[in-house]
Amino acid sequence: MQRVIDLILAGDVFQTNIAHRFSARLSTSFDPLAFFCRLRSLNPAPFAALLLYGKLTIASRSLSE
Repeated sequence: MQRVIDLILAGDVFQTNIAHRFSARLSTSFDPLAFFCRLRSLNPAPFAALLLYGKLTIASRSLSE
C-alpha cells in the first residue's frame, strides 16, 4: 500500500486498482453462477465479472461506495 501512495505522490500514477486475491478448493457441487448471483445481491457493485475457464473460476467485483 505504501508503494501505491509513493507512486501517486511522485506523480507516476494518478489512480490505482488495489485487489485482494482469495483462493479455495471447492466441492464438485459448487455452483459458480449461484455464488456470483448471491455476491451481486449482497453487493451490487458497478463493475463485476464471472469468468469460467474449465476448472478455474474467477468471480470479481468492485467495492460499492
